[in-house]
Amino acid sequence: AYQFCLYIGQYFQFITRHNDDDILLELELEHSRTYVEMQSICYGDRIQVLFDVEAQPIEVPRLILQPIIENAYKYALGNMLGTGELWVHSKLRNDALYIYVEDNGEFMTDDEIEALGKRLRYSTNQMEETTGLLNVHRRIQLRYGEEYGIDVSRSELGGLQAIIKLSM
Repeated sequence: AYQFCLYIGQYFQFITRHNDDDILLELELEHSRTYVEMQSICYGDRIQVLFDVEAQPIEVPRLILQPIIENAYKYALGNMLGTGELWVHSKLRNDALYIYVEDNGEFMTDDEIEALGKRLRYSTNQMEETTGLLNVHRRIQLRYGEEYGIDVSRSELGGLQAIIKLSM
């Protein structure tokens, strides 16, 4: 309980004390790791997490990674009967940073992943309410341009792979 209180304090400190729209990627990663640590207290060994993102010296829109990780817990991993897997990793390619959030969730069909991808690709043309993935996608595009944002596909782990593309 004590450790959870420390994590929740860090979590809310990030939310309330950082009012800049852009922050160092290192701070965004730290906040996301804190969220994962909070979830590990809740889920214990039921969800295995590999967090391997190399911090680059760039500023990013705040709250772009943690909401994606939160979605993985909420929609893919939280209700699994077996062991859940979450893999957060990154790659640098052609002046862009790709951050991957992958899970082994069993609940999304290929058709649902394809439909989500279409919603992301055409999100600038839609006036629907945006929360979670679409919100993060649009904020990244506003910051870097339409060639950046989030794409989704089937993960090597079997669930969803969300790829966040950022400009270096």
